[in-house]
Amino acid sequence: MTWRELATNAGVPLTAELRWSALVRRLDPALNQELTAPFAVASPATLGRLVDVLSAATSTPERCYFFLWPGYAGDVDGFAAEVVPPHLSALAGRDHVLHTAPLSWLLERTVDTLDPRLPVFVWPHDGAFLLACPLYHDSLYISGAAALLDAMRSDGLEVLPIARNIELPGEGD
Repeated sequence: MTWRELATNAGVPLTAELRWSALVRRLDPALNQELTAPFAVASPATLGRLVDVLSAATSTPERCYFFLWPGYAGDVDGFAAEVVPPHLSALAGRDHVLHTAPLSWLLERTVDTLDPRLPVFVWPHDGAFLLACPLYHDSLYISGAAALLDAMRSDGLEVLPIARNIELPGEGD
C-alpha cells in the first residue's frame, strides 16, 4: 500500500511531517500487523521507477557517489576505501564508506537480499540531485529541480514538498 492509501485508511491527512508511528497507530490492527516500518528501504518496483527517473535527471548516471554506513547498509567489506572529494565532505559521516558506481547499482545491491537497505546519501557526479535516506527515517528525501519532482509524480511516485527549515520526521535516535 502507498502512504496515501494508508493515510486515507487511517483517516489522517498525508503531509510531509506525518510520521510512520503516528500513521500506524490509527490503522485497523489487522492491517497494522501486515506492515513493516519502511526504514531505509524501498520496494523493488518503487526503487526501479525511482532509479529510472533519477537517471534521466542527471548527465552522469554512470558515476554516482554512494555513502554507506556499515552498521546499517549491510555488508560493505568488499568496498575499497575511496577518498571523499572535498565538495562532498559535509555529507561524509565519520564511519561512512564511500562507493562510486552507476546509479543502477542501487538496484543491483538490493535485488537479491531480504534486507535491501539503501545508502545514507546518493549524489551523482554532476550534482543534479541529492537522495538522502537518513537512519531511522521512514521516507526518502530528494533535493533537486522542480522538473525532477514533477517527473517523479508523473511516474506515479509519491512526492510531498518539505520545508527546508523543519525537523525531518525521524523515528529513532
